[in-house]
Amino acid sequence: MTVAVVIPSFNRRHWLVQTLPTYRSVRGISEIIIVDDGSQDGTHELVQDASREDPRIKLVRHTRNKGLPAARNSGADAAESEFVCYGEDEVVFEPDYVETLVRHLEEQRADIIAGPRAPIESYESRGEALQRYVQATSTHIPWHLDYRFALPTDVDVEWPFLSACALIRRNVATRLRYDEGLIGNFYREEGDFYLRALAAGHRLVYCPHTACYHYVVDRSMDRGGCHSRSKFRTGLFSVANNWRYVRRNQQALARYSFPNPVLLQAAFVAENGRKAAFALARRFGLASQRVH
Repeated sequence: MTVAVVIPSFNRRHWLVQTLPTYRSVRGISEIIIVDDGSQDGTHELVQDASREDPRIKLVRHTRNKGLPAARNSGADAAESEFVCYGEDEVVFEPDYVETLVRHLEEQRADIIAGPRAPIESYESRGEALQRYVQATSTHIPWHLDYRFALPTDVDVEWPFLSACALIRRNVATRLRYDEGLIGNFYREEGDFYLRALAAGHRLVYCPHTACYHYVVDRSMDRGGCHSRSKFRTGLFSVANNWRYVRRNQQALARYSFPNPVLLQAAFVAENGRKAAFALARRFGLASQRVH
């Protein structure tokens, strides 16, 4: 079986310099496809140089910024492998991430599978980051649908609330496609894809037997990717995209006992308002005061 890792990127050459070499060391990869989504920071030159050293590396280049869903779709379209595994420019995989997911996908007869994706600080080891993250997880997802990409389990579990770094049968990825109608920061793009896959009868599985890690990004310093817009606009885009997500996928969400889209959207807006109030309090040195 062959696997293409697809990594969308927009003005994040500084991250690819760090993470692209790690993808090259992951076992079981046939293609590494970098989708340069209209970057202006020399991303395509970096990828072209790397492709001279490693023929598995391929560049797909958008002449303008089309957004994350379009970049994911372009990568899947360009792949020649049986499977696509989505990476990110600030994510690193365990060396066995791909081969372990392939093995468990076949064992579970799944169409989509992903391991935990833990945030990692510069001072942590991977093991420490993963342990900290998984210990705080739960199978309960609140109505605002802000959930962790991990479950407290030692066995594979059928579960649609996966991280973006999933292994997917390529024919599923190219048929369902990520929603290019999402706007701005493209919030919920992977969750929407997974719930549509569930509704179409595909089997989605969470696999705890390997992991990937998401570097914690200082948004005040990072102006690439989804951080290229102001926090205010990002918040508005998130609200709009969440409403599109809960309306479209209400039947799939109802399988997991979630209420109607209006209640879910209200919970989402309330939770994000609470976070915004807390962030404002921190900015003015009032973080010790409880934000309700």
